Amino acid sequence: MKKFNKFSRSKPTVHNQNKPFDRKKYGPTWDHIKFDLRKGEPRIPEGSNQPIIGTLFLGKCGHIDLTYTECSKIIETLQDGQYTAKIAQRLDALAHNAAGEPKENDNLKIRRMN
Repeated sequence: MKKFNKFSRSKPTVHNQNKPFDRKKYGPTWDHIKFDLRKGEPRIPEGSNQPIIGTLFLGKCGHIDLTYTECSKIIETLQDGQYTAKIAQRLDALAHNAAGEPKENDNLKIRRMN
């Protein structure tokens, strides 16, 4: 008689590894954002105390040479923007709900028990 193994699975887990990656669903600029680290001798821009650490490429917008603190400021600003957009979306949903405007799922039929 075969011993029961409680850890064995009847079939292996199937992962969807062959699905093609759709870059368009992340936005038109997503594929064109990249950062290149600066190599060689440090270059300090006029009026700054810090050297340029790299270049940020933003698709059609071109490239921007950045120092470490400029990178930090950009990161903080973008995080604030994401947070603000999230709060605005929630407030907008609350305003629509309070005004009695239909939501996405309001087109579903409601069944009531009599």
